[in-house]
Amino acid sequence: MVPIATEPTPDHAPGVTRSADDRPLHAPAPIDLPNSAALGDPEGEPAAHLRAAKPSVPVVPAAVVTELRRALGITHVTAQALARRGYAEPADARRWLAGQIEAAAELPGLDAAAELVLGHVKAGTPILIHGDYDVDGVSATAILLDTLELLGASPAWHLPKRGVDGYGLTQASLERIGRLGPSLVITVDCGITAVEETAILRGAGIDVLITDHHLPRGDGVLPDTAILHPGVLDGELVERVGEPCGAGVAAALATALLERTGHGASPLRDGISELSALATIADCVPLTGDNRASVREGLGALARTRRPGLRALLRSARVDPTTLDGTSVAFRLTPRLNAAGRMARADLALALVRARSDDEASRLAEELERCNLQRREVELRVRREAETQVRAMGERHGYVVAGDGWPAGVIGITASRIAEDTNRPVVMLGIDGDRANGSARSAQGLDLAALLEASSEHLSKFGGHAAAAGCELAAADIPAFAEAFDAACAAALADAAEAPGPVVDAVAEVRDLTLALADELAAFEPTGEANPAVRLLLPSVRVIEESPMGSGNEHRRAVIASGGARTKAVAFSSPPLPMNVPLDLVVQLERSTYGGTVEARVVVQSVHPLEKPSAPAAAKKLGIDAGALAAMLAGYHDDVPAPTRPPQPSVDRRGSSVASVLRVAAGCGREPIAYAADPARRSGQLEALGWTGAVVGPAGLAGALDLATPEAGLVVCVDPPIDPRAAAALASTPVETWWNWTDAELTYGVHALEREFALRPLMVSLFRGLREAGGPLPALGLLALLPEGDAPAALGRAVRVLDELGLVGVADGLASVELISQDKADLDASPVYRNALAVVEEARRWSLLIRA
Repeated sequence: MVPIATEPTPDHAPGVTRSADDRPLHAPAPIDLPNSAALGDPEGEPAAHLRAAKPSVPVVPAAVVTELRRALGITHVTAQALARRGYAEPADARRWLAGQIEAAAELPGLDAAAELVLGHVKAGTPILIHGDYDVDGVSATAILLDTLELLGASPAWHLPKRGVDGYGLTQASLERIGRLGPSLVITVDCGITAVEETAILRGAGIDVLITDHHLPRGDGVLPDTAILHPGVLDGELVERVGEPCGAGVAAALATALLERTGHGASPLRDGISELSALATIADCVPLTGDNRASVREGLGALARTRRPGLRALLRSARVDPTTLDGTSVAFRLTPRLNAAGRMARADLALALVRARSDDEASRLAEELERCNLQRREVELRVRREAETQVRAMGERHGYVVAGDGWPAGVIGITASRIAEDTNRPVVMLGIDGDRANGSARSAQGLDLAALLEASSEHLSKFGGHAAAAGCELAAADIPAFAEAFDAACAAALADAAEAPGPVVDAVAEVRDLTLALADELAAFEPTGEANPAVRLLLPSVRVIEESPMGSGNEHRRAVIASGGARTKAVAFSSPPLPMNVPLDLVVQLERSTYGGTVEARVVVQSVHPLEKPSAPAAAKKLGIDAGALAAMLAGYHDDVPAPTRPPQPSVDRRGSSVASVLRVAAGCGREPIAYAADPARRSGQLEALGWTGAVVGPAGLAGALDLATPEAGLVVCVDPPIDPRAAAALASTPVETWWNWTDAELTYGVHALEREFALRPLMVSLFRGLREAGGPLPALGLLALLPEGDAPAALGRAVRVLDELGLVGVADGLASVELISQDKADLDASPVYRNALAVVEEARRWSLLIRA
């Protein structure tokens, strides 16, 4: 069994790469695969998923977010995203948003590679470029062909056919090279593992330059020849310099050749830049550092491209150059260029990007569009057949599906789709006679290379990495391999932790989702591998309208609402969205120009139903509740607090979504406390919104603040602190306070205060109850007289008022109460009544003032 080089990157485009913290949680049994007839173009948009695990909001200090907002003049949402991406210093954040980086380090071996190539150019010897059949390989081939032709050479080229020649330097490649008779072979986007094949070429007197970016062989052996690779210097493995794609390596060589020959200012540099950007996005290499900077530059070059073929491709894909971004490259351009290689016509994509006239380019673009349609039809057929097999298997830990004649060009992307749908690793095998060649994709963050290694006794060849791999085996061994692969996946899943929810960049609310914010977040472009589009958490929103859209009704359009605001949203490849129930939504915000209208588009990524609120304790009949008895005693014995107006808050977030502010508070690195007018009633509601911190009321706030520190503490007032005990506690603490309530909560807060201190209605009920009792009542008997929803402390105060007016007799410790007079009395004669009434009147006045 010999490890082989395989296509090292997943077929799906950046932006939909599912990492361990961002994967759909479909239940494995029964398998609920989508209706293939309604799939549309599966490479169109990332799908939305119903998720069980809650989204994760990494902690960032509130002070960092505040400083970023102030220094950069940005919204709190963008400031959160920057801080969570690691750009906490304003200067660093400013440079990153502008795409500014330090000068890129030179690739190891670049000087030697350039000298080798220029030696052959000057000598006029024949040169052959050996490429690959995907966007990266095609772009790298075009870059070096254009460059060498500008320098006066007449290079030949060879692109292997997928499923016929195989990947990289193969026996078929050697035969082709032998017929063309070059003196120098330059590989692009392949060759680093071709040790034996390189030796054959060198033995035939042919110079070989390997330009590649993939991982070397597992045994560390390198081809004995000149190598241009980010991790190789002078024939030895070294620490990698960046993470360029194959076209990025070729672009570095081309740039060096141009500069060494006095063509540094050549217009070709834009052509190199745009092709390198295309390939970098398509090949899922990290869009950070040098890659991000070069793609930003390349997208600008692509928008104004002089290449007739790329202009025709933009027209064919219906991409407006003025709105070109990484998403349109990934979802519109890449699938079309890759379709050529998938249907064994990679030369068509190469011919298109190198077309010399508009007429030729238009003809080739039309042919490529037909090729893409054919790819979609073939892929749909293969996917239907594979889904049928998956359904028949039922629940498995890992799936191995196989079919006669399944083309190598579509099994990789189909494996990605099924792995996503089942949330299980998948191996797709195309059977040709007595052999089977496969493409595998991972799920749940499992290491696919390790899974294949564990079941390798049934494989003749395999290779790849954690997310994507390839393999070859005898067709007769497929059943045994399927069992071994399933067992390996079962063991890996048993060891894996419970799948976490998606990690989000910022907490936002519906009213934040504006075009201005979409424009701000566009500064994170280009997005893709290692720099995904900004993910926003919209906590506790409701879908108030929902309907299908798309040719097969496979997508959903919706209206979502929260905090008094509403907006439109879309969910791609999604089941119907739950209506009128609280949901956490993870979304992306885009700048859309569809139909000539510029607007912000909310794209739902995942849906997380919230738990129903628990029944509030105060909604139950209090009866003999010990807490109620203690509260009644405290109300009888304690003095009524003096009327006190709430102090001004540190941060006024009134009008914001309660759920969003609570999530922001929970993610700011402090120990937040939620203040509620009636914590017994509000705790369950706040828990349902995802709150896990303390919830305190008027009586407990002072004690909670005594335990807090200004650096670590934070109070979020979800109700107005109009209770004088809460107002006094906040007035005497240095702990930061946020207001987060609306007029509805203000009304609720006044009512809660009236239940505590508006004593007249309660005194009437108490007086009647004692009269009907005809004798003394113990404390528990008094609680039975309390109208449901009223406060036990208020009952104690009512007893004290009647006592002050001489209407009742009270045994020691409120052991019993008896009506001793039914004469009329002046309530104002009671100090407790007057003080309680003053508290209510002051709260009512303040509520009117604050509303104004």
